[in-house]
Order: sequence, then C-alpha cells, then structure tokens
Amino acid sequence: GKGKKKTFRKTLRTACTGTVSKMTATKLPTELPNFNRAEFEDTCKRRFLYGLGFDCYGGVAGIYDYGPVGCQIKHNFINLWRQHFVLEENMLEVDTTCLTPEEVFKTSGHTKKFTDVMVQDTVTKDLYRLDKYL
Repeated sequence: GKGKKKTFRKTLRTACTGTVSKMTATKLPTELPNFNRAEFEDTCKRRFLYGLGFDCYGGVAGIYDYGPVGCQIKHNFINLWRQHFVLEENMLEVDTTCLTPEEVFKTSGHTKKFTDVMVQDTVTKDLYRLDKYL
C-alpha cells in the first residue's frame, strides 16, 4: 500500500551515502538544480566508484567494473530491492545473464528488422535516437 511505498522511497534515499543521499526517489539527477552530470561522472570515475570494463584495452561500451565503494552501493541497492519486492511484496527473484550472444539477435531477427538511426550532439557528443525527434 501507500505506507510501504513511502517507506521504500525513504529507504531508497538513504541507501546510498555521500553524493546521492540528497536525491529523492522521484527526481533523476539531471533534474536536480545545479547538477553537473559530467562533473559527477568524472568524480565517480576518479574515486573508482565505477569504470569502463576492460578500460586498459580500450574499454567496452555498456560494461562496467565497480570499485570498493561502487560494489557496496550496488550491494546495498540490491538488498533494498530484494527486501521490498521479494520479501514484502512476495515477488519471485530471477537472475539471468546480462550479455546476449550475437547469434541470438540474428536468430530473433533483431539485426535485420530493427535499426535505430542515431544522431550525435556536436557539442556534448551525446547520442540520441533520431525517431524520438521526428
């Protein structure tokens, strides 16, 4: 009910320490006043909360390594999620692979049927799906 959701949101706000403890569960970091995403990400990387996976070999997009503090934040978040959804809401937990072999995408038709044309902001270098702006 409402009480459980309120408690979950309050707990979520306090699950992580330091820079994100002031965040509310209803706002994303990019919506916070005076929030500088690039500066935040740089700080996280310098303090090794996380880093690009296989970074010494050029890195692999979408794969990350977590440092000691990043591991603890991830652990706390998973425990919080498990406490709420599995224990309080009686949902079942499933753990699956995070990587999908290319053959699965070929067999399912994703490589032939789905193409997302991307555009890049020349200033920030951010990528966006073109269909979101047409």
